Amino acid sequence: MIQFKVLDGIQVKNAQQYGRFGLSPLKNGEAKLLSLVLRQALLTSLVCACFTSAKIKNEPRSFYFRSLMVGIKEPIPKILSNLSGIKLKGKFDDFQIPFTTRAFIDRIGPLTVTARDIQLPFGLTVVDETQHIATLTQAIPFFVELRIEINSANSKPETGVPNEEGEEWHLLDAIFTPIRQFESSIQSYEYEGQTVEHLFLEIYTDSTITPYEALVQASRKMISLLTFFLQPEKESKSRQGTSKDDQPAFSLRLKKHIEISREREGSNTRDMLSLFSRWSGEKVEEPDTRDILSGEEVEETEG
Repeated sequence: MIQFKVLDGIQVKNAQQYGRFGLSPLKNGEAKLLSLVLRQALLTSLVCACFTSAKIKNEPRSFYFRSLMVGIKEPIPKILSNLSGIKLKGKFDDFQIPFTTRAFIDRIGPLTVTARDIQLPFGLTVVDETQHIATLTQAIPFFVELRIEINSANSKPETGVPNEEGEEWHLLDAIFTPIRQFESSIQSYEYEGQTVEHLFLEIYTDSTITPYEALVQASRKMISLLTFFLQPEKESKSRQGTSKDDQPAFSLRLKKHIEISREREGSNTRDMLSLFSRWSGEKVEEPDTRDILSGEEVEETEG
């Protein structure tokens, strides 16, 4: 029986989280297949929120004084860099991706402006409230409008800045993935007289989600795609009288492919779903209502 284990989970430097996971015993080739698919899903399909642009009120127009503002210690490029480094977290299930919203900073000096001073929309929070933004050395107003985009790397990010008159919008460095690093390794060993594989996964995140949460979300994404081949075809009433000759050739080939796939016991689709379910906790039903997979969710440990 395949077993899934959380081997390690710690907070590392630079506000990153690290998780190490193991899955075994796997058949020959399954470990490599899982590793390749998970790498793609982790790096491209996870949804996150990023600051994409900022507008600073009363920013000087003069080219000579463009990088400095009276009463603020940091130059404008440094303030923008500080804003780019702030990470947001939240639950994005109810959002229509891509989704855009706004946040604001409205403070009066003298004081130090940090991520805690950002007025965020409901459902979003900053990972580290102590992150520095700017130092106000005089009793001046400091108002910043921030544009937030909720998206994933495999969706097309909205480009450019809002087309509005007035103060200039500045683009920020937005990275639409919480994954900072992904590594995998495979070990072969003898188990019950057969050579099997042990898959090890190492995941670093930016702390907007934990490595285990990232693994679960990526697995559920793959399950949602793979279960297409296990769902019964839903024929609409308008097509009940359609003859075989009237159906597109591609639809006929796809239908035949699905029928063949369903008839094959131990097909790749079933195997993949079974493997992903080990850590996703998902339960998927076949057309005949038999359970094809179920998994027990394991909580990540923090050291």
